[in-house]
Amino acid sequence: MSRYRTFACELYPDDKEHLKVLEYIKKYFEYAYILHDKDTWDEEKVDDDGVTIHKVGDFKKPHYHVVLNFKNARSIEKLKDELGLKHLETCNFYFYIRYLIHKDSPRKYQYSEEEIITNMELRVHNALKRDFNSQEQDTRILLDFIYSQSNQSFLTLKQLTDFAMEHDCLLDLKKNIHFYKYFIDDIGYRRF
Repeated sequence: MSRYRTFACELYPDDKEHLKVLEYIKKYFEYAYILHDKDTWDEEKVDDDGVTIHKVGDFKKPHYHVVLNFKNARSIEKLKDELGLKHLETCNFYFYIRYLIHKDSPRKYQYSEEEIITNMELRVHNALKRDFNSQEQDTRILLDFIYSQSNQSFLTLKQLTDFAMEHDCLLDLKKNIHFYKYFIDDIGYRRF
């Protein structure tokens, strides 16, 4: 069974069960969410009888976008059962946090960072200021971690991998594992 660290869902403020789920999330998990009440349709939708369901520019039904983050990976099916949700997806933490305010979607309504409700303020803030056009960003994050561990004589691959997964840098670690091994050797760690 696959396990993941970051999940996302949509909840509707007019659904009492969804509001209960949101309260449960706020009580037990790391979360960030925002109310999207200014989203509009970018295409017209017509039913089989030719009746217009919505037009371009019509407002979408208000909804919350919710991100859940876990230090230890979880099964999506078990989490769905725990929350009583039919729809839950895995996601990249940084990209989904940015989606909360449509940071990388200039044609969509631009929500404010202050509208995000979260119990992980620093991670959310860092995700929003992160430059995804720079491939060096993940490398810098990993190198900063390696330097921060320099008071220890040993750094395990598990420690580095766990950090990379928590900070969504695993792809960079996998692509450049030999670079990191040489770097760790060079600064005097006994490496993995």
